[in-house]
Amino acid sequence: MIDFLVVGFGIAGATIAHELEKRNLSFHIVDSSKIQSATLSAGGIINPVTGRKYALQWNIEQLLQQAKTTYKELEEKLQIQTFRNTEIIRLHKSADALQAWKSIKQDLAMNDWLSEFNASDNLGFHFRNNFGGIKIKNALQIFPQQIISAYSKLLLLNNKILQVELQHEDLQLKENKIHWNNMDYRYIIFCEGYAAIKNPLLQFLQFKPAKGQYFILHIPELQTENTFQKEIAVVPLGKELFWAGATNEWDNINNEPTETGFNQLKNKLDELLITPYTIQQHAAGVRPTMKNRTPVIGRHPEHNNVFLLNGLGTKGFSLAPYYAPLLIAHILNDAALPENVIPKK
Repeated sequence: MIDFLVVGFGIAGATIAHELEKRNLSFHIVDSSKIQSATLSAGGIINPVTGRKYALQWNIEQLLQQAKTTYKELEEKLQIQTFRNTEIIRLHKSADALQAWKSIKQDLAMNDWLSEFNASDNLGFHFRNNFGGIKIKNALQIFPQQIISAYSKLLLLNNKILQVELQHEDLQLKENKIHWNNMDYRYIIFCEGYAAIKNPLLQFLQFKPAKGQYFILHIPELQTENTFQKEIAVVPLGKELFWAGATNEWDNINNEPTETGFNQLKNKLDELLITPYTIQQHAAGVRPTMKNRTPVIGRHPEHNNVFLLNGLGTKGFSLAPYYAPLLIAHILNDAALPENVIPKK
């Protein structure tokens, strides 16, 4: 009998696979790659400071520590660069936004995370920066495409990934095992992202997936390793390429880019960038968000051997490395999970 069947191979499935390998547990990943995952559509930034009030992300110090540990382990395993330290330059979009910052900055004891940003001459030629901005320190840039590509190849070599589309009705859930594809598994973990809305076992959950459209840009004149943000984020990918996005859409949820999305991105980009750019790609992905914006992690309320790691939203690159080891410890040793993330009917 195989220990685990893991459904999905975005960042959630990848971190679960890594934790299982660390424990020498047997598993299969099921991933058809027919649906563009949110992981492969993302800019890959872990931003420690969020919102208009510049609040620290929940539990950010532990999240960053665990993220660095996990991504360093993946670097050694895959022999690629998986992340780097970076800074985010958040430009004020208006005089009101600047005034709002001035009114609260004295109350923010966040010297380790925030500082004023004054554009240097070389960057001043590239961005519309009429109101200044702030520099968010201690951010991370993850390289999701490289991670998923390299890890998929390694798992294929070791016969641990099955590139087929799982039909949920083919799963036979028994008291002490799951039978599927002529094989038996002790446990199943669903890491399907927004595809979980079609999972008949998870219809009790309140998903609210969000579509995000983005560009891949070629900007040969822009030499920076920082992310710049003003309603839209421009993230360096190397080789003069940049990710720019994203939109937030809650209707017509699919992976298809639209003319409306193109125009929204283009207008916001032109409000940020002065320097010439070329749009090399226009694409879309869907983030697996929940109505209450809280991820769902843990045991299915009716099936003892069914688990899930989902609903990570825009914070998947920090939450997946944090929750994956907690979930495996919960399954194997009944270690406690935070009450607010446990799936309930």
